[in-house]
Amino acid sequence: MANMFSKIARQAIQGLMRFNELINEIAAKGALFSPFYRGV
Repeated sequence: MANMFSKIARQAIQGLMRFNELINEIAAKGALFSPFYRGV
């Protein structure tokens, strides 16, 4: 049971990291989203 949970947790963390990298790339490019990022 714990083994299954750690596997899911690891996948979730990897997914979040990938998502974060994507956001950082978009923010670095200063695309249309930059006013939105400043607002947040």
